[in-house]
Amino acid sequence: MNTRTLILTVIFSLVAQSGTMAQSESAASTKVGNLLSNGDFQNRLKTWKLESYRNQGTHRIDQQLRHGDQPTLRLDNSSEDNTMANQFIPVKRHTHYRITAFTKAEGIRFFESGRDGACLGIRGTMERSAPIPATSDWRKIVFDFNSRERTRVEVGPHLGWHASMVTGTAWFAEVRMVENSQARPENLFLNGDFHQGLQEWDTVSYQGRGRHRLDPEVLFGGRPTLRLNNKRADHTMANQIIAVKPNTSYRITAFARTEGVQFMEGGEDSACLGIRGTFEKSDRIPPTSDWQKITLEFESGNRTEVEVGPHLGWHSSMVKGTAWFADVFMEKR
Repeated sequence: MNTRTLILTVIFSLVAQSGTMAQSESAASTKVGNLLSNGDFQNRLKTWKLESYRNQGTHRIDQQLRHGDQPTLRLDNSSEDNTMANQFIPVKRHTHYRITAFTKAEGIRFFESGRDGACLGIRGTMERSAPIPATSDWRKIVFDFNSRERTRVEVGPHLGWHASMVTGTAWFAEVRMVENSQARPENLFLNGDFHQGLQEWDTVSYQGRGRHRLDPEVLFGGRPTLRLNNKRADHTMANQIIAVKPNTSYRITAFARTEGVQFMEGGEDSACLGIRGTFEKSDRIPPTSDWQKITLEFESGNRTEVEVGPHLGWHSSMVKGTAWFADVFMEKR
């Protein structure tokens, strides 16, 4: 072999090695980027904690029903159960995370008014993705959450959710968890999506005639909603006391729906967002209305806290009827 041929051989060898290393680094980077271990189930069920509440569910790797070229996790409930596969993941405090997966469902049946089928969720909480239909081809599901004060979460695929027991089958593939730097700012409300029922909310009715409850039938984005109902004229509300910085601009948003709201004694304010003890509120919506986004923007002035939240009625504007609220969110502008 002459010198020129030797040099060319060495060059081609280095280029080939470089390409191989780049591919290896890319693959390693992909794996490192996923906070979940073995999210593609290439190592079968290794690293996954497998459970079913009533010991009726089963977990297995399905090599026949694949997603792309990947094996899938199959969860089966032959009788009513909540079956899951979770991992404990360390998280940073007050950080946004996103969990995604591809999911397919077949023949899911709900029991006892349950509505939660195949989803991604954090065990020990009410935080989960919106469930998919009872029978559904492959679709991507996304679950965003904020860690708040937590330093770890137990998270993964579920078939069923808490008391929402189901039968049927669900498959999961490419389960992935990452920090989500593109998420919207942290919600200054606690439990603004009502995933923990009415926890953190102070519920008040001026005349004692209004009722507050979580509505599992009227959902928004797959989640239960806050229902305020006045059978007789009243001003009913759910508030939280939120710390604010003086001379700072804030924005509060929510999705609201109304049905059969009637104004009494010349009133004209129905469902709104408002700051208790002031006249600062969002624009009212029609007496009967499908879901629409409402917004309240305000300046804190010299205040260091505000008591704020959804209202049905406003001060002396008493009303009858029903309003639902979802995804109540407050942020600095």
